[in-house]
Amino acid sequence: MTSTTTPPARIIKDAELARAAAGGDRAALAGIYERYARPLHDYCVGLVRDHHDAADCVQDVFCTAVAALPKLRDPEKLRAMALRHRPSHCAARPARTAARTRLRRAPR
Repeated sequence: MTSTTTPPARIIKDAELARAAAGGDRAALAGIYERYARPLHDYCVGLVRDHHDAADCVQDVFCTAVAALPKLRDPEKLRAMALRHRPSHCAARPARTAARTRLRRAPR
């Protein structure tokens, strides 16, 4: 009996994604985002307690990470590089959220 299932997709290592993305491969950038956006978002929600601010934090982190990719000496360190920026980008978010909340509640 033969199998009719398709073979599993090739799992691409972080180093391969990092090299390809540093060279301008948009699919590799998408692969990095798909791999790390959810855990990064979950972590940021825990820090800032707001899904919208966490999404902004994820965007900030990925913009910083994309800019840093060509300088990445060890492509095996992609995960560490991508996640390293999260606390600094999320740190200012609670203050911004509090300021927005005060503005929304201010009498007009």
